[in-house]
Amino acid sequence: MRLDGFVNVVLCWELMLIITAIDGKSMHEKDKHDVFSVEGVEGRSIELQCPITVPLSQVYMVLWFKDNAGIPLYSVDVRDKISRQPAHWSAPEVFGSRARFNIDKSPASLLIKNLKRHDQGIYRCRIDFRTIQTQTYRYNLSVVVLPEQPVVLDRWGRHLNGTKLGPKEEGDDVVITCRVSGGKSSQVGTHPHTHTRYENHT
Repeated sequence: MRLDGFVNVVLCWELMLIITAIDGKSMHEKDKHDVFSVEGVEGRSIELQCPITVPLSQVYMVLWFKDNAGIPLYSVDVRDKISRQPAHWSAPEVFGSRARFNIDKSPASLLIKNLKRHDQGIYRCRIDFRTIQTQTYRYNLSVVVLPEQPVVLDRWGRHLNGTKLGPKEEGDDVVITCRVSGGKSSQVGTHPHTHTRYENHT
């Protein structure tokens, strides 16, 4: 009876480990609660650092998660000591070939190329070690969407880009419109020379 009880305890413990692994968290995880805010530009590249402070031989796996997902979107498996080559995997529906973790760089970092606006979110890097406590790093990634080239129109809707406005007589009213597509903001300001109020529509 004691042996059966011992087996049940072992099975229960293994089940708990499986559940925590699926949830993307370790029972011995040293969680760094600080969230670092980073900003990238759509179409460009950005690096999210995940410092490894011990020899690579002590690293078990490196996992990247986004938001509250329990399944990693990028992983680096360092368990194969025969080939001594880390095995990289990137979820094709998230980054695919756009991301690469530079484990030999100091500090190690995840390079994301050709940023998309839907890449914005909270990212968590988890490092599992062989003998020491797991560490995590968090980033709040914001993606800036740049506006397109401004279009300047006169009061009749004719394009003025690259052309001169005039000739005009002193005291004449000048009405121009500046239109900007894309981006995330709408600005209203004053022309620095004429103190004329203008609006940028996005």
